[in-house]
Amino acid sequence: MEQLYSFNIGKRSRSKLFRTENVYVTVDFHQGWSRISPQDVPRQLFFTFEKLIREIAEQVECSPTDYLRFSLHHPGLKTPAFIPFQQYANVSALQLLNKVATILQSNDQFRLDERMSLEVCHVNPPDGVGSGGDQVCKRNVGDFGEYLKRKKCLVTIKNQDGLCFQRAIVVAKHYAIKVHTKEWEATREKLRKTGPNSFQTRRAHRLIEKVGGSMDSCRGRADWELYGKVLGKEGYQLNIIEGIGAQNTPR
Repeated sequence: MEQLYSFNIGKRSRSKLFRTENVYVTVDFHQGWSRISPQDVPRQLFFTFEKLIREIAEQVECSPTDYLRFSLHHPGLKTPAFIPFQQYANVSALQLLNKVATILQSNDQFRLDERMSLEVCHVNPPDGVGSGGDQVCKRNVGDFGEYLKRKKCLVTIKNQDGLCFQRAIVVAKHYAIKVHTKEWEATREKLRKTGPNSFQTRRAHRLIEKVGGSMDSCRGRADWELYGKVLGKEGYQLNIIEGIGAQNTPR
């Protein structure tokens, strides 16, 4: 059977901040899809993705606890379609197939052809063994929330109104364009204040007006999709992670 794709493995890099090893794999699809009958495309896609995931895992020496993230690129898409990071043991060809099927149903400009490419990010997380006495290791912290707090890898929104969702987006947008300049740092300092007339509050209100939302707390999926659609046009991707907050409320 004709090979329907080829992939290139990039150089490995190491993040000193998160103590992880990363490698990107770029997958280019070939023109052979046009010679497959429409009714056979889903089945062929499934087998192709299944083989592709297995081959990439072998090439980058991926263990079950390593993490993979997929981003699908195509000229018919304004922004790449993402499948968020998850452990390799939980990755399946069906996830990729469902993502492609969803795009095909909602986007007339998307076609299975040689312009489609897939970028895979493989992350090898640290094993929790460090040389520093003050190093924060997940396995040494019983509560995951406490681990995140001590690692200082999340921005906590402190406010007295119900606009924590909108405020989080405003702050995240600024961190998404992080540069080591005095101007960026000055804006970050202004965003730390959350008073009724603060810079952060004004930015949050401006965001709400832009998306046509209400000056109220996030109401769930309807608001996620509304904000995600507007942010997507600006090149951002909104990822929502549901969990249980301190007062046993979803967040």
